[in-house]
Amino acid sequence: MAGRWTAGRTGGENQLTVIRLLRTGIERLVASPGAYAWSQSLSDPFRLVPLRRVVAGIPHSSLLDLGCGSGDLCAMTASAYTGVDGSPANIAYARRHHGAPGRRFEVGDLLALDGSLGAHELVVMASVLHHLADDEVRRCLAGLAVVRPGRLLVVDIALERTGPVFRRTITPLDRGRHFRTTSAIRELLTAAGWRTERETGWTSYNRLFPYVGLLATPPP
Repeated sequence: MAGRWTAGRTGGENQLTVIRLLRTGIERLVASPGAYAWSQSLSDPFRLVPLRRVVAGIPHSSLLDLGCGSGDLCAMTASAYTGVDGSPANIAYARRHHGAPGRRFEVGDLLALDGSLGAHELVVMASVLHHLADDEVRRCLAGLAVVRPGRLLVVDIALERTGPVFRRTITPLDRGRHFRTTSAIRELLTAAGWRTERETGWTSYNRLFPYVGLLATPPP
């Protein structure tokens, strides 16, 4: 078996084959909202705790969560909550498992937001930016004008703080292909006219995921 596996292949080719197989498996896993929610709770079961702490320090009466996925982060706020995701399956799952008074889940395109979402004092993009190329981030930031946000909280991996395990194992397998340094995220915000008020960093309990949160105010 081992001989057949390596015959005619270099070590690099074998590694790429394994990565492709794993990525295919992950794609199938995350296609199911329930399986995706389970994988998130397994990889970082306490990710809601620091996020809720950061959000609690930002005065707001309504929160718009862009790229809400299966909706498990809705508990980051006690205020009125609206979650938006491009997957109808994710939104159906979120409504079924996290629906409650004051919570709203809608299917929507992050690159073409609908004004019917209303105005929101705080918009959160948690682990979304690494799924978007630079031009897509710019379109999303420009489109936020329709929801008239008071502030934007961007939370993502701080690439400069990642270790070799993350870079060699997690980065090739993640669906997102655009992990950025904190300065690169800040530059995208600045170029779009957003002013960064403050930055907050924390690391997941398993030390694999170094997050950074950038709170920004919109262009005048």
